[in-house]
Amino acid sequence: MGFAAINYTIIHSPFVLLATFVLLVHELAHYFYAKSYGAKVNMPIILPLPFFAIAFVKVKDLLDRHKSDVAIAGLIFGSLTIFIYSLFNIFSGFISFYVLAIMFILEIVFNLIGSDGSKYRKYSCS
Repeated sequence: MGFAAINYTIIHSPFVLLATFVLLVHELAHYFYAKSYGAKVNMPIILPLPFFAIAFVKVKDLLDRHKSDVAIAGLIFGSLTIFIYSLFNIFSGFISFYVLAIMFILEIVFNLIGSDGSKYRKYSCS
């Protein structure tokens, strides 16, 4: 909520709350998937900064064959959250469709080229 509070004072848009919620869902997907595979997992840590946030989940003792599943879980659930909100937004109209489309594309691109993507590419081919 610190992320939302800092950025809402700067931007004044419901987009901030949606971005915070998508980030939280993304990190909780990593958390619950790693937990379901029996790994030792810390709760998500979110560092709020103006205009963006850095978030991560510390995972220990996760088998290599499960790392790609845990890495891709955040991408899937984050994208699904944006898609569901887009359907809701058809009736509410809080946020522009273009903003949601860009957010969806960035969720995919940043996660495939970021640390989640490197874990997914590294372990999915084996």
